Amino acid sequence: MTRASSVVRRHRCPRPGFARRVPHPNDRRATVIELTDAGRAAHRRVYTTHADRAAALFAALSPADQQHLARILARLAETLAATSAAEGKPLDLDPTGFRVDPDRTPM
Repeated sequence: MTRASSVVRRHRCPRPGFARRVPHPNDRRATVIELTDAGRAAHRRVYTTHADRAAALFAALSPADQQHLARILARLAETLAATSAAEGKPLDLDPTGFRVDPDRTPM
């Protein structure tokens, strides 16, 4: 990440105190931006809320429909990754991420 984009991202933090700059461990010219404890807590709250909403949304689908959707999304991810790689812009996509977790239920 360039210095300019990291500054922009840091300024976009919702509240001060969510991230801090620390020296890069191996390159004294570089700075690393890391989440503070407050930033990690906010991330957990947002992620948990998002995951719960997604689980509730997908609960409207039958298990068979969920499996079918997961297969379609995996196929689309594979196609997107292949197309991007062919254009010289490889993406780091893991199509196995599109799977149905039968143990995950909406809260």
